[in-house]
Amino acid sequence: MNPLPWVGLVVSGLLAGGSLAGLLVVRRPYEILTVLSGFAGLTGIGLGVWGIAATNPSPSFLLAATAIGLAGCVGGFGLVSSLMANVHRCSNSTGRIHPSDPDTTAIIALADIEPPRYCPGDVTAEITELVDAGIPESGIGTTPFLYAAQKARYRAVGDSSPELRQARALCELIDTMLDSERFSSVTLVACHDGQALASAVSSAIDAGHRAIIVASLHVAESFCIDREKGGVDALRLDPDEVCVSFTQPLWASDALADHVASRVLAVATDPDATGVALVMHGQPGAREHTHATFDVQETAFANRVKLALVDAGIPADAIRTCVQDWRAPDVTETVRHLAALGCSRVVVVPACFPFENLVTLLDLPVEIRQARVAEDVSVVQVAPWKDEEAVARLIAEEIVSVARLMPDAAGDDANDY
Repeated sequence: MNPLPWVGLVVSGLLAGGSLAGLLVVRRPYEILTVLSGFAGLTGIGLGVWGIAATNPSPSFLLAATAIGLAGCVGGFGLVSSLMANVHRCSNSTGRIHPSDPDTTAIIALADIEPPRYCPGDVTAEITELVDAGIPESGIGTTPFLYAAQKARYRAVGDSSPELRQARALCELIDTMLDSERFSSVTLVACHDGQALASAVSSAIDAGHRAIIVASLHVAESFCIDREKGGVDALRLDPDEVCVSFTQPLWASDALADHVASRVLAVATDPDATGVALVMHGQPGAREHTHATFDVQETAFANRVKLALVDAGIPADAIRTCVQDWRAPDVTETVRHLAALGCSRVVVVPACFPFENLVTLLDLPVEIRQARVAEDVSVVQVAPWKDEEAVARLIAEEIVSVARLMPDAAGDDANDY
């Protein structure tokens, strides 16, 4: 018996199954290649089965050939799925220090934002981090579908998340509010792998800066932000040579809480009949214990917003905090509860989300629709604050406040800002 048709059948099966997994995983421009290779694999399976059946008309040979072709498909699918663990993150395009006077204080804005475009390596890194946080690991049969789901989410927003663009716009606005003779241009650094901030700090030092301020653009210090700060600690910089200072997260800012409250009041036509759902992020698994500060800070900020809304006339019982993911109560449950309390208008506020992303553009609207409230109850979602001038001014003031407390490179008195 000639073994070549059987070998070709196995190879074709591997190609077909691997192409199916690849179609679920690869970026959109490469989908046509996986479709063509998949057709080639299926064609090879068909020709292989036909050739074996022609030379061996026994039904047992036909069944064996079909089973081997299908087994090859399963094997190819599993092989590509297992290889995804070795795919690296996409390169981080942020964090370059622009040429400036080295005598100025370098300003780095640190942001925990999602990648602007779908990248399989970023999904791999996210899955790995979730497993480390205590989430059960997915099997090789389901892993490619996780990539397909994320790819579909990006496709639903036009293949590009606006979060990075909005963060850059906020940094540009902050830049205009700082004294260019004392501060360098604001450089945006997106949390990446724990080394993005350290790389930007090293770049600033190489450019001659001896005073560096890292400004937070977020309400609370997340796991990713904490990891980036740990990367700076690992540099073991001499404080007598280089001073790196950090602004505090925005959770303690009454001004920002009042600003978020004002955005709610702008759509609350009747405060007495308005319910408000203040949405926080939430954390998976073990991070609730290892990084509990994140939840504490977001809750404290949400309570500040709640106090501002109560002062404006919205009943305290009609203002509820909820979590977008991982914990209860979720957005759907909270909207239903507020509607059951008799609120004719429910305002959903991503209070701890500074920028628009896949969550605010896709997930929150879906969770709101799932509440299925009565027709006489209107549900309004408020957009994040993005690059509004009031927020930029607040962060600029935080930078100046930190700068006043910083000693110069020689360890003398604080700079006079």
